[in-house]
Amino acid sequence: MSRLTIGILDIDKDDVLRRIKTVLDSGFLSSGKEIVEFEYKVAQLHQKSFGIFVNSGQSALEVALELAKEHLKKDRPLKVLVPATTYAATLWAIINTGNIPVFCDIDSNTFCIDYTKAPEEYDVALPVDLCGYPVGRPPNKDVFVIEDACEAIGNPKCTYGDIVCFSFYVSHIITTGNGGMLCLNNVHLESYARSYIAHGRRYGGDFTKHTGEWVDRFFFDKVGVSYRGDCLHAALGLSQLEKLLDIIPIRKRNAVELLYQLKEYKAPVQWPSQEYLDDCVFQFFPLVLEDNVDRTTVLKDLFIRGVDSRVLFPLTTQPAVKTLYGDISQNYPVSAKINTQGFIVGCHQHMTMEDMERIALRVREAIRYAT
Repeated sequence: MSRLTIGILDIDKDDVLRRIKTVLDSGFLSSGKEIVEFEYKVAQLHQKSFGIFVNSGQSALEVALELAKEHLKKDRPLKVLVPATTYAATLWAIINTGNIPVFCDIDSNTFCIDYTKAPEEYDVALPVDLCGYPVGRPPNKDVFVIEDACEAIGNPKCTYGDIVCFSFYVSHIITTGNGGMLCLNNVHLESYARSYIAHGRRYGGDFTKHTGEWVDRFFFDKVGVSYRGDCLHAALGLSQLEKLLDIIPIRKRNAVELLYQLKEYKAPVQWPSQEYLDDCVFQFFPLVLEDNVDRTTVLKDLFIRGVDSRVLFPLTTQPAVKTLYGDISQNYPVSAKINTQGFIVGCHQHMTMEDMERIALRVREAIRYAT
């Protein structure tokens, strides 16, 4: 019996090889029509005017934070509201850009940021659509919002951010191996970003008015980074996009079936609400154990029984976070419980309804074994 994995590498090799051959034949690897098309299609899918393809989801977040500085015109580090449960890259992006994280506890039903627990003072909100659920904007409609939708590609409700960031890492709903994208509507910020990701080199405009008659391609207006995506990865992304709208309904179907089976087997575990099921695209399926159940024992038993799982993104308990900020986990009680009791299982498009029943049964058995 095959293992029930968290994710799946779902690649049409013939289509990808055809697209890559086109790139190689063109002679353009670092810039070309594949990037333009990929950016346009992802942006349109999420109701944005521009997409900017970069080399990772974390890079997309870092660029977005630089754009927030440019937009808000602050002469100090930004205070960035961030959930206390998320993948570490979200926090690293804040730190790497010289900004200050303002941690906020999460909602126990959605595992996403709970704005009712947010402190009053922050410059930028960085909500995370964890597992593919659209948490939405904060009550303050005027605040600048960077939406970390790295796990929510293709969700029609993940469009609320002033900038929306995606990841195409190998374990995600669609993949380019590595890669990310930020999508936005602001024309000035789009131009600023394209310069910034290319070492700060001037993007567009008239080079000659600054450099005389000779057009100097290497004219740098700002300190930048080297974060651009390339045509080979974009070609893979275009092939993946062809599948996306077929993939999501299957994942949602599997999630609904898994929830049904968990209820049928009376598994003593917290599962997502109906609202969550309706709105999530399910990169993973999140579950939370009761306090008296040892998570490590459960996950080991699931592995033995052929079901892969992962912990649900503990952040405040990470060694690097403790070194920077001390032991802050108990300041965020819902996140603290997720840190010790939350985990994820797969519900990807190569799984069947029978696989969902098998996961539910194995979860119940593993919990019984652990107690």
